[in-house]
Amino acid sequence: MAKPSFQRLGTSIDVPNVQALAASIANPADVPPRYVRPEAKADPVVSDGDSELPVIDFSRLLHRGFSREESAKLHHACADWGFFQLINHGVPDQAMEKMKADIVEFFKLPWKRRRHLRSCRTAWKVTAKSSSCLTTKCWTGRT
Repeated sequence: MAKPSFQRLGTSIDVPNVQALAASIANPADVPPRYVRPEAKADPVVSDGDSELPVIDFSRLLHRGFSREESAKLHHACADWGFFQLINHGVPDQAMEKMKADIVEFFKLPWKRRRHLRSCRTAWKVTAKSSSCLTTKCWTGRT
């Protein structure tokens, strides 16, 4: 099978953004080496197949009879996992779906436009991390 044409280019890949590059790759083995981070492969997020993402029930955190137990679960999730799924938080499904759609649309924007966007609250600036100084490039969608 022929290698994708973008691999024949020099140090620059001629695509508008990372999403376009990803869409042009049919086989993960064809990802340009510049975008491969071997250290990420060596450290899986979950090594035990029986492990499950911690689920925290917000309504139990607020309930007098269950808050201590749920707080302990929250502490464990933060200390051992670094993240968790929050349920019974009261955010309507429609609002969550809109938020997901907005996130997708945000990452379709050109890098320069995303970089300059700000929330109406100045303390909530939209930031995008970049590692352009690294030899191995990150998949930030930067153009």
